[in-house]
Amino acid sequence: MEEMNLPQLRIHLIACMEEIYPWIQHNLYTPFWRYYWNPERGGFLDCEAGSIELTPEHVTLIPGYYVFSTRAEKPFSQYYIHFNPPEPLQPIRRRIHRIPLREEWRERWEEFRRLLPEPGAAFRRAVIAESLLFEALLELPPENLTLAPSPDPRIVRARKAIAEHLGDPPDNGELAALAGLNRESFVRLFRRECGESPQQLSRRLRIEHGCKLLHYSNCSIEEIAERCGFSDRYHFTRVFSALMRCSPAVFRRLGESGYASRAENLPK
Repeated sequence: MEEMNLPQLRIHLIACMEEIYPWIQHNLYTPFWRYYWNPERGGFLDCEAGSIELTPEHVTLIPGYYVFSTRAEKPFSQYYIHFNPPEPLQPIRRRIHRIPLREEWRERWEEFRRLLPEPGAAFRRAVIAESLLFEALLELPPENLTLAPSPDPRIVRARKAIAEHLGDPPDNGELAALAGLNRESFVRLFRRECGESPQQLSRRLRIEHGCKLLHYSNCSIEEIAERCGFSDRYHFTRVFSALMRCSPAVFRRLGESGYASRAENLPK
């Protein structure tokens, strides 16, 4: 039987938070998607579509690279998941999705909450949360979950090398040799297949990795710059600011200041 190389959905964080207030995040712009379910009213999203209240009757999915702000009118609780679908999905118009809650979803989140005090239940909690995420994703229009056509196998090898060497990014000559092409032919083929140059993809993936480290780790910005293949903090900050519309320090501060509450986090 042929081994299947299926694209992977990556879950970065599963969390349950209570008594959230205030909830202040201005112009968030991150590479990861977000799943929100609020058992009580009180939280709002402000975006290009207007003001959206997070209600107990709906699950909310927010795609990556979508600008929105958050606020709260009163304390509320929230279950949320940060994740990324596999690349490359078909390019679609990014928008917030509101999915009607099924009663069995509420019951499973309630089970998740009951299991929080039990250290040995971490795996079951993760399975419950991931199953709820997958069920919500299946409610999206099919075009939102459609992978782009598979690129040339030579480009697949090059993309894999880029993704596996974020801390020591290969140059175009090394990637071209891996693909068995001269440099100019490789860059033309890569751009045609991927819609961006090899070094544009490399910078984007390294900055996305930096976003995760800023949001989910205690590493210093200097350490993150090195782990993402930048010569120093200043080079990292310049490239990061151009792609993410704010500096790494501001990005980290936004993530830290958005919640003022007690949290139970399950980093993935």
